[in-house]
Amino acid sequence: RICHLSIIEFERRMATPQPRLSGDLRLALSVLYSLPTASDFSIQRPNSKEAHEYLMQFQCRNIRRKLSSRLNSLKQKSESGEGINILQSLEAGDVGSSWLACLALLASHRTSTNQQIEVNYAEALFAAQTMVHRLRRVKLCEAIDLEFESPQSVPPKHEMIMDMYMQWSTTFNSTFPQVLNNYQPQSSEEEAIKGELTVLSLTTILYCQTLSCNQDFGRIRPLLSTIASALACCCARLRYTSTSIPSEAPNTQPIVKMIINTLTMVHQVVSSSTGTNPDHANQVYSTALFISMSSIPDAILAGSGSGGGAYGRMSMDPRCYTAVTTEVRTQGLSQVWESFMDMASPSNDQLVLFLEMCESWAKYVPLPKEFVRRSVTLLEQAFAELAIDHPNPHQVAAGRAALRYWIAIMEGGSWSVEQVLASSLIQKKENSQQPNKKKQSSKAKKRQKEVIEERTSQNQYVLAQNEVHHRAEVACEVTMRTWNVFRPLLTRELSTISDVNDEVQGDGPVGGIVACANACLPYLVQQPVQTSESLQLFVSISDAVNEICSSAARSVRGFAAESLYMLHDVVMTVGFPTDNSNGSNLQNVLVDHFYKCCMNLATQCGYPEGYFNDLRENNDEELEMERNDVRDVLRGISGHSSGGKTSNPSGLHVAFCVLEKLIEACAQPIIEVGTEGKHLFPESALHAFSALARPIYAIALHYQGSPSAELERPLKIALEIMSSAGRCIIQAFGQPFHHNLLPLSRLYGLATASLSPAFSALGATKPFETGIVQVLEICFQASVLSVVHLPELSAPSTLRSSRFDVRGAMRSPGGEDHVGILALMRLITESPTLTGLILRSNPSMVTDLCHLYQQLKQMEKERGKGVLHGKGVLPKSRRILLGLICHLENSSAGQSGATAVLEDLFKSSVLNIANMSTIQQTQWTPETMFDICENVFDLAAFSKNMVQSLYDFRPDDTESPLNRCLTLLNHAGVAGFNAMADPNTLSREFVIEWNRLRAAIFVLIRSSGMPDLPSTATDLVKTNIVTECNAVLHQCNIGPRSGSMVFNDEVISDEVVPAGLMLQTLGEVLDNAVVASVPVGSLTNAIRILYDSRVTVLQVVTTDCPCPIEKGSFCDPRPIIAETWFLALNKLLKALIAQGFFQSAEKDSDLSQAVQQLLVESCVSIFILFLYPSISKTQNKRANDAGMSFDGAQSLAMMDFLHLYFSLGPAMLQRVSAELLAKIPVDLTSVQHLGTDRDIAGISVIGAGLFRAAQGGLPPWAVECIPSETCLYKMGRIGPHLDTGSHFLNLR
Repeated sequence: RICHLSIIEFERRMATPQPRLSGDLRLALSVLYSLPTASDFSIQRPNSKEAHEYLMQFQCRNIRRKLSSRLNSLKQKSESGEGINILQSLEAGDVGSSWLACLALLASHRTSTNQQIEVNYAEALFAAQTMVHRLRRVKLCEAIDLEFESPQSVPPKHEMIMDMYMQWSTTFNSTFPQVLNNYQPQSSEEEAIKGELTVLSLTTILYCQTLSCNQDFGRIRPLLSTIASALACCCARLRYTSTSIPSEAPNTQPIVKMIINTLTMVHQVVSSSTGTNPDHANQVYSTALFISMSSIPDAILAGSGSGGGAYGRMSMDPRCYTAVTTEVRTQGLSQVWESFMDMASPSNDQLVLFLEMCESWAKYVPLPKEFVRRSVTLLEQAFAELAIDHPNPHQVAAGRAALRYWIAIMEGGSWSVEQVLASSLIQKKENSQQPNKKKQSSKAKKRQKEVIEERTSQNQYVLAQNEVHHRAEVACEVTMRTWNVFRPLLTRELSTISDVNDEVQGDGPVGGIVACANACLPYLVQQPVQTSESLQLFVSISDAVNEICSSAARSVRGFAAESLYMLHDVVMTVGFPTDNSNGSNLQNVLVDHFYKCCMNLATQCGYPEGYFNDLRENNDEELEMERNDVRDVLRGISGHSSGGKTSNPSGLHVAFCVLEKLIEACAQPIIEVGTEGKHLFPESALHAFSALARPIYAIALHYQGSPSAELERPLKIALEIMSSAGRCIIQAFGQPFHHNLLPLSRLYGLATASLSPAFSALGATKPFETGIVQVLEICFQASVLSVVHLPELSAPSTLRSSRFDVRGAMRSPGGEDHVGILALMRLITESPTLTGLILRSNPSMVTDLCHLYQQLKQMEKERGKGVLHGKGVLPKSRRILLGLICHLENSSAGQSGATAVLEDLFKSSVLNIANMSTIQQTQWTPETMFDICENVFDLAAFSKNMVQSLYDFRPDDTESPLNRCLTLLNHAGVAGFNAMADPNTLSREFVIEWNRLRAAIFVLIRSSGMPDLPSTATDLVKTNIVTECNAVLHQCNIGPRSGSMVFNDEVISDEVVPAGLMLQTLGEVLDNAVVASVPVGSLTNAIRILYDSRVTVLQVVTTDCPCPIEKGSFCDPRPIIAETWFLALNKLLKALIAQGFFQSAEKDSDLSQAVQQLLVESCVSIFILFLYPSISKTQNKRANDAGMSFDGAQSLAMMDFLHLYFSLGPAMLQRVSAELLAKIPVDLTSVQHLGTDRDIAGISVIGAGLFRAAQGGLPPWAVECIPSETCLYKMGRIGPHLDTGSHFLNLR
């Protein structure tokens, strides 16, 4: 209701001892934080939700802005707009000051003598956070809403502001009046007076709170820091305003000096009035000063993207924000240092506060060298005391603070130019621990880069470059000065670690060394002159990083990768000087650093002893993830990639030397085992070597283009490794089984697969041709033996519930195929060159593979149906092998001797399916479906030529096995759909196996197009499409809340086997034809299937059953059917348009007429769908909308279809309008000037559909794709009187 309280009533209520909102605020806080309820709370207590909502509203309320909006509204309603007072729009809930209520709680904490109104710490902290939030979010005049405690005028008079502070100061704290008595306004502006009074009040509160805390400083520290943050924000807003830019506001001091001078004044007032012991008063002053200075960088320089609370984003004029950050970054720390020049050297708690202050500035500001040199002495002192055997609590606290300061310096030293520019130009809160580790999406990085480029001048860029250099230089200087006292801290921390699962914190010595390496090593590398001191520092840091890499704890080793990547990136892109006397020494140091770190990481991540004793156990996920990370490190550090940037010659040479040393290190243990007659070698050596496949391939390509002895040496060693390791594994298979053979054989298979591109490149060169053939023979034998002797799964797979499966899985970690099969696949299919070489390596290879296939088939039978572990490989891996045999037979032009075997295998699968046709459909069981499915998958694994022979029969030859096979597939493929009429006949096992058969038929049909589908396959495809659509209609007719044994999340769904498989097949056939530029006239079978099934498909797409959304309802297949349908038509339309089909001689043919009718009816269905949605905003409101949901890819497919269709010309659109009139009755007789023109009626329906879609019928991403004005305009006039129609279609 509107409140029109008199001034007398306001004054009467002002007599209460607390601000108006204090009671409600404290009540809400007591409920939310379970605090003791104040004794004067006599009203009913709210619940937690109500309390939370009140506090959120309390923090964000902005009555000033709210009343301004109401006033504007009243003025617009008034004829003259004069004589309207802003207080006329004041409501009851608007009375009361949020700022004053917070100020009361904050000032009364620890200072009130009245036990009934004693303020809890949580209340004071919330008040301080609210102040910070308001100061960061809105202007001072709005944040400090004193005028609404007793509304008299808005904006308030200056005297009123001062009177309010003076009046309430006596209630809050006795010190306030003494401080405020000395206040003289420096400006007549409201913002300035409010801001200056707030600075005085917050400073007084901060000082008094510090003075009152004795033994519990640690507990109250967050409150003091929050008050200091509010103080810093207020000073920042005072210093620069929108009207003063580019200069500072008149009569203001720099932000840091403003805070220091105000605190000094308060200190003097309190000291002189209270008679506090001078030493204690000075200690309180220095403590308050440390806290105030510590809060400035985080409050002003950090910015925020968090969206609320004490660190809400600082809403400020960008020009003011830039000026504020520039002042604080360039002058702030020097002013801070000046204030401490005359102070005694800090000790005990003061030392901790000083180091914490240094840390807070080091996170954001480049530290002046003089400041660093003076503070380094304190760092050395703190580190030395922390390193003693039994440090006391003060020494531990100071040592930890020193570590955090040291790390902050190092992290600042690793900043890039982009980070420096972003820190001053973009309001974004960096991660308080390690900013350079905060992940950012590629889109966010791109947007940030664009903003920086837009706002950065050339001068700013040069200054940023200088700052980057300065930061790194400071980091190196600090490292040199403190290394002798810091290094023992790392040694001591690492000595306490003995278990692989031990944890360390990132703010300790380990994190410090890594941060140091990130900052110092890239800087030292780029120095134009390499001195002995800089080289020695590089070596010292390198040794420390290597010690981290060799740690027993996984978490410790995990810290090292980042520093390696950063240094490698600098070496590869920038390079290092090689024209001075120490250039070669630096190169050697770099190579040793990379090599030792990589080898230490690779050695430490090996499988522990006994890891493979129980193959049923799941893999250790942490171990497997570390092994993957280490492989990435080895691959990246030894490679020539530099993130798309041009690599530097000196960097390329370092990478090559690292790669060469790594290959040699991996070769030594493997080759030694082979020469000593042993069978097993260290797994870690082969693991490290397998990670080098990509860099080896890079130098193989380089060697192929320009051979040299330097490149030839590591390549020969790599081939020797593969030969020795392969021979050891082959020999080990002839010995009693050892559990370690499994990981070695698995790694060898992965190495073989990864090195196949390198084998292909080297096989094309004469010096390596013979050696490659020999290596290929060994790789082939080792792969075949692993397939025969090592089952793909030694125990039931746990891949659905674990990330890396059981330990007894002969798969790549987390993969789903036998690595021996994968190795064979890469060797055989990598390139024609490699295929020819592998055939040369073993003339009987294809025959051997045929024998292997038959062995695997027999093992599969011995395992039993549905059993996938114990022996052999899974059917998928076996079928990959079958495809490889077909590939080799085709590559050898049928000379490898496998043709007869392949034909027998093919005929066997066909006969197995055909013989099942004698089983009555009513007698089909899950086992029947399983057998049919497996044989269909086998058929699909053969080459395309053999698959084509499946359709080579006469339709009238009913006794042909091929005919009987396809007939059975025709019936079995739709068995589940047909049985939906009587759900009691369906068992869950039958449905699952039938659904697998659907997938198998899909795989078979998709490989049957060459380019068109065979005519004998059309009935199978069409029957599947039509029957599936009829089943969907049947399900929709039952209702949107009905369940289904077929259309559910475990059978036909996007996550298992989707609907519309045959439509997807047609889309792929048409897509392949478009790519191959096949004439549309050659695709008559695929087009005929689309035409014949159009009625049923479009009936499904446009059925008016609402989208099922309730739990337990069927999984709606219509969106995916619509998507696959229109994707297929889009492929067809692109081919028609590209080939000018409708302008060719075939435009009047039966095929052309069928295509046109197909497209017209599909377009009509889209506009019918557009008229279904209710255009409501929420899912619940649209739950009863007719038709399927548009929330999916089907919407985009439809929009693409409309774009293509509209380009066919006005005649096709006119046909759509005519078809729409046949389905949708339209009466235009009420519009006399339009008459009864049917063209206008039809185009009106089209326009209405598009308009409805744009107004909310489609999701936002689909609305953006609605055909634009240009697309519609070029359609021209559709009828003789449709000028208005063209304008009507102009939706944009």
